Amino acid sequence: MQTEREREAKEFRAKGAEMAAEITANADKEVTVILANAEKSSQILKGEGAGKRNKIFADAFGRDPEFFAFYRAMQAYEKALIGGEVTTAEVAGVEVDAYAILLDYDITDKLGAAVRYSNEEIGTGDASKLTVAPNFSITDALGVIIEYSDTDADNAALEGNEFAVELTYTF
Repeated sequence: MQTEREREAKEFRAKGAEMAAEITANADKEVTVILANAEKSSQILKGEGAGKRNKIFADAFGRDPEFFAFYRAMQAYEKALIGGEVTTAEVAGVEVDAYAILLDYDITDKLGAAVRYSNEEIGTGDASKLTVAPNFSITDALGVIIEYSDTDADNAALEGNEFAVELTYTF
């Protein structure tokens, strides 16, 4: 009698495991189908949106080519920053003339690069420094900057290469 019940219990467990596997397989299949349909709908909507955007741009270009050229230029400036600085000062009785030029460009929303050139004329000597600094966004608030600088100077003590890695956090 006990052996018979054990056999029935094993049989029920086997049927239950079979039903569980079938239910899981069906659920996995439904998830795959739902995700595929959602991706398809997403791509269709993106394509329709891009088409409407292109039509709006084409209409705007046809109506006012000067405004369209201005708008496109502003989009390009949004990704690039160009700056410069010129300084003339007297420090401890020594005249210092310096200038710096910076170009910063966002290649994508996660990747950018900066190039900076500076030159200082101090008394009778001068020094120039070239810095290249790619930067990466790890998250919306966390980034990393890898910076390499090469300094060329009349004073050998100021010459050299520098390498730095900086983590940035914005809040």
